[in-house]
Amino acid sequence: MLKRIFLILFLSLSGWAVQAQKQPVASATESAKRLASLYPNPAITYINIDLRENFKSGMSVQIHSAIMGKMIFSAQLSQARYVLNVNDYPRGAYVYYLLDASGKIVEAGKFLITK
Repeated sequence: MLKRIFLILFLSLSGWAVQAQKQPVASATESAKRLASLYPNPAITYINIDLRENFKSGMSVQIHSAIMGKMIFSAQLSQARYVLNVNDYPRGAYVYYLLDASGKIVEAGKFLITK
């Protein structure tokens, strides 16, 4: 019985990994269209959120755990570059959302934290 559970778990996770590998890679033109640049990715102690010339007053950022979907950080952006300290965040995958002044999501992306 336990072997079946592990086999089912393994097969379901391996299928997830194959799906993740099939995701299209962003081209240079798609990267140029992005509003923000997050670096370094993967991050260890901090991550820069650089809005380049796309910064507008009233924008905010939200950080969510990619696994649980729980929002763990939110801030109003007052300048074109924001440095987020990730020392207290556990390693893993995270999703960021950039929101305009009305609260509409204008961009989403992901980053990793490694320790």
